[in-house]
Amino acid sequence: MERNELKNKIEFLKSKWKKFGKVAERKARDNALLLAAGAAATLVPVNMGHNKTDSSNETGNLIERLQNTILSPEKVKIVPEKVISDDNLIEFHNKAQDSKGREIKDFVGATPYSIWDVTYKREVGTQENPVGVFESFAGTMQYNKANVQSMLMYALMHEDYNAWAKQFFEDTPEAKKAVAEMKEAYEEKGNLVFHAGSKERRNLSKFIVRDYKEKFIEDGANNSSEALQIQRDFGSDAYVSFDEKGWQKITSTLAKNNIRSDEVSWAIVGMWCSAHIAQGGFKDVYKTVEGKSLKQINSVQYINELAAKYPNLFKNGSGKYAYKFAKEHYKEPHSITTMRELAMMDQNQDTYQKYLQMLSIFGGKDVTFEEAKLLTQGKTDFKERTYQVSPQMLARAYMSEKTR
Repeated sequence: MERNELKNKIEFLKSKWKKFGKVAERKARDNALLLAAGAAATLVPVNMGHNKTDSSNETGNLIERLQNTILSPEKVKIVPEKVISDDNLIEFHNKAQDSKGREIKDFVGATPYSIWDVTYKREVGTQENPVGVFESFAGTMQYNKANVQSMLMYALMHEDYNAWAKQFFEDTPEAKKAVAEMKEAYEEKGNLVFHAGSKERRNLSKFIVRDYKEKFIEDGANNSSEALQIQRDFGSDAYVSFDEKGWQKITSTLAKNNIRSDEVSWAIVGMWCSAHIAQGGFKDVYKTVEGKSLKQINSVQYINELAAKYPNLFKNGSGKYAYKFAKEHYKEPHSITTMRELAMMDQNQDTYQKYLQMLSIFGGKDVTFEEAKLLTQGKTDFKERTYQVSPQMLARAYMSEKTR
């Protein structure tokens, strides 16, 4: 977008929301209590009245309703939507729902893809049953047998996926004891329990049903959305953490040039993760970003550099699809899906939480994420910003909910 066009759009939106704020002013009866419910940052200056409340119960209910409009990780469910591409291939586009099952509209221009779609294109993009493929390697990430089994155990440990995972395990007292031991170890050691050397993992693996491969194939075909999301979550949360040092080398190298991981194109992060899957670790990926600016990293030139460094991954066979995919989509902004995946990789929910808080205010208002950041403080650098919700933000969110 041209600078003048963006400036005019922002001024229009500011004017529009100032008028909206006047309506919110009449509805928000107690500014002091709104301050307690929200936090510090101010969006657009709005003169919020401080009137006496008629009823403390009414005000308390108002605050509760205001707070309930703010999205948070536990209120959002990712539900990949199966579509057929122009090339007559299966793709999965982003779809997110709130706690009531209503679709959440992302920022304008947000990518419809996942960070793991680079790996998807390289590994299984042309398969008839890409989610449930099970040959010598399996699933959309093409995990080996040990990692597929670890993924099933990972799903068993998580409430959202527990019901899905039970079909792959025996239902016996001995199996239940092994599950309990795994849960206890998981709370203590985290993702380390899914490593092949884990005693609890070794024990629980004895209770995986004999026909789990057949179930995996069938479920991938008939329940592709849930099965795919479990595979992505295991990749983002557990598999990346198997080379935690390698990931931290990348992010710490970026930090030397004041670059955050969420500023890097999701498609380029996808190339790093694809290399991790294929190599069993990130290895020396960090060297490819040393001394580079954000502009240099988010570029076709850098994508070409990665392809040249890992020709077996991105220049030969199906790797060409991943290479082409990254070049075609790297400019697309992050989405709910990619921010969530990146937060898992970083083992830090802040990035995802900030994105959702911004979306709570600006979602559905024909605004890109960059424009939302500009509207918040008039600049794109928000490194030190908390994005906690101000009373003005809460009032607008409440009014938006009431007028739907």
